[in-house]
Amino acid sequence: MNKSVLHLLILAGGAFALSCFSSFATDKTPSLTIHLAGDSTMATKQENKRPETGWGEKINAFFQDNVVVRNYAVNGYATLNFRTDGYWNKLLDQIHPGDYVMIQFGHNDQKQENPKGYSAPEVFRQRLEDFATEVRARHGHPILITSVTRWSFEKDGTLADTLADYTAQTRAAAEETGVPLIDLSTRSREKIQSLGVAGSEKYYLHLSPGESPNYPNGVADNTHLSDEGACMMASLVAAEIVRADPEGLALHLKKQ
Repeated sequence: MNKSVLHLLILAGGAFALSCFSSFATDKTPSLTIHLAGDSTMATKQENKRPETGWGEKINAFFQDNVVVRNYAVNGYATLNFRTDGYWNKLLDQIHPGDYVMIQFGHNDQKQENPKGYSAPEVFRQRLEDFATEVRARHGHPILITSVTRWSFEKDGTLADTLADYTAQTRAAAEETGVPLIDLSTRSREKIQSLGVAGSEKYYLHLSPGESPNYPNGVADNTHLSDEGACMMASLVAAEIVRADPEGLALHLKKQ
């Protein structure tokens, strides 16, 4: 293991300290492109939804200046309709050999009331495996990511694991295919649980009436992230990249 990778592994003991608001160059020829496929917890938001923010909007700040992140994640989408509505093929058409594709689904796949998106857990796993196979067929590098935890506390202060069936299948798909796994579910659950109810609420889209013109009556959304929450989740993803792919994608992270 080279010294730079060892240094990154040491830093990964905690969340990356680098600010999500660090500037990055946009006029350099990219040496690497990272494509993001996922749902609303990753997606870029419209201005009328702010301060809701997807962690995919923040991850670029953790990479070296000549890395480009293309965010294809879409609000409300699951593995099924991400493919059937053409978003997956649009992403595949942009892959060049050596590119990375980071894939995070689960929140909408579990919604049985939505037949256009719902997949039973074992079907969800197969869809992830198919995604990974198709990326590799284009000589790209897939990375699977377990879902961001919901802000869902039990009365005793324990954080409920509302996505357990789907995060388990993501881990199984990564193991079956040999794809690197970023276990964002575990890392985010640990972080939110450690902060407790009061300390963690600000990382989700919880606003009082009048606090934002986009939500005049306020909002209590336990799934979607605030700007601060997106920053935190992106930092957890960066730290997990060091663990999951130390000799690959981790080499493109900024030095801390």
